Amino acid sequence: MTIHERLGQFGKSLAIGFADKIAIGMFLGFLDDVTPEDLYPYLKENKSRVTEVFAEISDEELQEFRGYAHQYFTKAPSVDDLLKALQKRRTELFSLLINHPTGKEWLKNELDTCIEKIK
Repeated sequence: MTIHERLGQFGKSLAIGFADKIAIGMFLGFLDDVTPEDLYPYLKENKSRVTEVFAEISDEELQEFRGYAHQYFTKAPSVDDLLKALQKRRTELFSLLINHPTGKEWLKNELDTCIEKIK
């Protein structure tokens, strides 16, 4: 499933009332195809995965996504929310993030970047 299809599903799911869980799932979608070996250079070089993914989304799709987010989000997920979800779904990424000296900081920056992009 492409990021474009995910964004469409995301908007539909929001309307059902699962905004908080969907927001976490959407964010984790940025890491779907990322392995620990892929993630390590992002951490080491402080590179943004979120920025790369948003660069692939058209302005129209981003505007549509922003509309859903503004309409349905009551609050953004926290870094702790994301770590809890990663611990359940992607333990290998969770382990790398909590054990790397800048892992939590990187995740916070990614979350902040995502929030800024959808404002």
